[in-house]
Amino acid sequence: MRRAEIIRAARSVLGHKGFERATVAEICAEAEIAHGTFYHYFKDKLSVLEAVLDEFLQEVYEALAFLGSQPASDPDEIRKAFEEGWVRLGSIFVENSDITRIFFQEAYRSGEVFDTRIQSFYKGLSQNVASYLERGVEGGFLHPCETDLTADMIIGAVERAFYKYVVDGVDESLESFMGKTALFVQRAIFKSSQEVR
Repeated sequence: MRRAEIIRAARSVLGHKGFERATVAEICAEAEIAHGTFYHYFKDKLSVLEAVLDEFLQEVYEALAFLGSQPASDPDEIRKAFEEGWVRLGSIFVENSDITRIFFQEAYRSGEVFDTRIQSFYKGLSQNVASYLERGVEGGFLHPCETDLTADMIIGAVERAFYKYVVDGVDESLESFMGKTALFVQRAIFKSSQEVR
């Protein structure tokens, strides 16, 4: 229970101040705990950042569960499921804007531990997206494509879109913004209803 409180406090402090400027003392103050309690659960600020990122990445993986499900046979159902999954993913990034900022701005600069973690995250994500694309091409509802390359391109586009929305700030509702990005990806990879039938 204390560990979860510390992680929650770290998310807030790190999200507002950034990794470099935040201190363990500020995390302790936010969690209303003594320094000794912090060090009982975490070795240092970097280890709590690891826990924060692990928790966040798990939420992202869970939101992407729709990629692992067997697509429906109706193209309209497939598009709808894709868009709903897309919006769920966007919601996680926006609802967790503090950790999204950390993920995009800090994790890449925080050393080898995060290089490995982020590479592993993106590798797994790319494999899931490529698998979804392969099933879609085989099912006849996606355009034939080089699935590994297309997966990486989609992930890059999504990452940039989320960065723009959360970090740069976009004066638009999440639903509208995510709808536009989903439509962009759909137009690139999905066959039209007429092509499928």
